[in-house]
Amino acid sequence: MDTPLMTVDQIEEQIGAARERLAVLDQQAQSFALPAVAGDQDAAASLARINADVRQITADVSVLARAKLTIEQQQMKASEAEVTAYHLRHFEIAQDHAAAIVKLASRADDLVAQFKAVFAEMSATERKIWKALREASAPPSDAVVGRKNLGQFAIASLTAFTTGIDRYGQTRAVADVAAKAWADLLKSDDI
Repeated sequence: MDTPLMTVDQIEEQIGAARERLAVLDQQAQSFALPAVAGDQDAAASLARINADVRQITADVSVLARAKLTIEQQQMKASEAEVTAYHLRHFEIAQDHAAAIVKLASRADDLVAQFKAVFAEMSATERKIWKALREASAPPSDAVVGRKNLGQFAIASLTAFTTGIDRYGQTRAVADVAAKAWADLLKSDDI
């Protein structure tokens, strides 16, 4: 059976109206009480009608109060269901992001492995350059950034980014540093 949906406010309004009616009936009953006790039959009949109305309105208020409680419980359950759905939806979002971060972490591991290999190769190549220059008796006479420990410069560049020092991406590219450091050794087709 479909019952029309009522709000708590509508029921409270009905309860308020019923209580106002009870107050009016109480005043009327008070005005008929003494004459009814004194034997006035019309006053006694009026008082009996008022008492019947009071019992009916009191019963109605009790039903309305139960209905109000039922609606409040339904609203609480609906609200709890909405909160639960909201939490579940955001938990699923967190699960999706967790899966994504695991994939990103795997990519980071691959990049770290590549970086390690590049770092080792840069260090070995740097040693080979210096060995060849010593063998050629042509060591550079000036000190230029990037001629030694270029791998450390690459690490410093990464560190600047990860610590927030390089917020605007203005760290010099390692390739630019290397090209400038060894410009006098580079052949035109290496540039």
